[in-house]
Amino acid sequence: MKARLGIPLYCQQEVADAVNDQTHIKPDYVTPAKDLGTIGVLDAFMEEAAIQRIKIDSAVIVGHAHHVARVALILAEHNITPVIPVESYIEYDPMEAQERVVSEHTFIVSECVSVASHPPWKRSFS
Repeated sequence: MKARLGIPLYCQQEVADAVNDQTHIKPDYVTPAKDLGTIGVLDAFMEEAAIQRIKIDSAVIVGHAHHVARVALILAEHNITPVIPVESYIEYDPMEAQERVVSEHTFIVSECVSVASHPPWKRSFS
């Protein structure tokens, strides 16, 4: 999308690594290399967009299939249209550094805890 349409490419650090490994495209913004959580990543994107005087109206969700629905809800709550790819990856990596994504069971439990601990009325965005 960046190459074809000139749309800025904002990436979470892990996604930026994959983009750099697979393409010649350089992201316009990459989050710090730390575990920010979904809301922290969105906050970082919004802060950078404000600095660049860019309004984010829509965002393509790149992530695990079990993660996409929650991210779409968070984006919609922030008046950002979620663009959901036709396919998302579904594999789990037992060697993953983030414990919550080493297995389906661990990931689903983590997602439930995350949603329960961040109800819409408690979320704040920059």
